[in-house]
Amino acid sequence: LDGMKVLANARHLQLNAHMNPYKDLSSTGAPQDTLPIWLRACRRTFPLSLVLQRLRSVWRIRTAVLIVTVDRDMVEGVLRELSAVDFMHVRVYFHPFTETRASLGFHGWDTGVHRLNAHYVFGLRLSLVSCPFDYVITLEDDLLPSPDFLVYHQDMRKVATSDPNILSILAYPNGPVHDCSYIKDKLLNRSVCQAGSADMLYNDRFFAGWGAGLSRLSFLRFLPVWNFSGIYDGIMNGLIDHELHCLAPCRPR
Repeated sequence: LDGMKVLANARHLQLNAHMNPYKDLSSTGAPQDTLPIWLRACRRTFPLSLVLQRLRSVWRIRTAVLIVTVDRDMVEGVLRELSAVDFMHVRVYFHPFTETRASLGFHGWDTGVHRLNAHYVFGLRLSLVSCPFDYVITLEDDLLPSPDFLVYHQDMRKVATSDPNILSILAYPNGPVHDCSYIKDKLLNRSVCQAGSADMLYNDRFFAGWGAGLSRLSFLRFLPVWNFSGIYDGIMNGLIDHELHCLAPCRPR
């Protein structure tokens, strides 16, 4: 079955081809305002259906490409949900775990953590190496984006791709800098994210992957470690040093 997934992926299955922001995903001339939103899915159709409905209300969503990678073997339900998307261009790929497991050096004792990590590397490689993008927005089948989710990442893309010390652009205020002084200090306007700091960004040495954006540089930097590690985000947090950091918003996107 995984061999059939590889063959299907080579065909670059797509929905709403007429809505493609540009004609050839394999070319090198992607418009600067076109970003891929990589949606990672695995069998379940709920809350995936809510995520797809919310994407419809995201500002400028027609300028983005939705890249969906589906894990596991029962994919029919996910495909039915995707077939209802009529507001943007969609590319569909299937995660061939046995293929990526071999290439990543995993063996028969692999746990669900290894499968999750292999899927993460598969989706990032697809978005940032196989496709001509230097920045990818990550999304999951249980994350609801805000209306300015895409615009936020479009604004931050140039920052992420031009500064090698930025590991990721986060979409959620999570991490020690934020959480250790959250409720009381926020209400007293003395925390890093004060009550009126909705549009403020702060530096954090913590990677919260929910809705985050990553540059090609960050992907290639961490790929050797991801290839032989456990869960992807825990490994990243362990390797963040005094120079490498993430940018996080005080208001969730």
